[in-house]
Amino acid sequence: MTAVRTGLDRLLAPRSIALVGASGDPGKFGGRPLAALRRHGYEGDLLAVNPGRDEIQGVPCLPSPADLP
Repeated sequence: MTAVRTGLDRLLAPRSIALVGASGDPGKFGGRPLAALRRHGYEGDLLAVNPGRDEIQGVPCLPSPADLP
């Protein structure tokens, strides 16, 4: 039997997270959330959005939010 996900589950336990404005520098505002998610073992899919990069901190990077799956 598959558990039903509620709206609150989607907020508190997302299966994926897109970080718009992600930075490769974990000390910068745009880099801290990604570094923290990785450091604390987030197991879902991570996608970074930054038009100038192919990957950021080892995470695939897309050029625009319109390119998100």
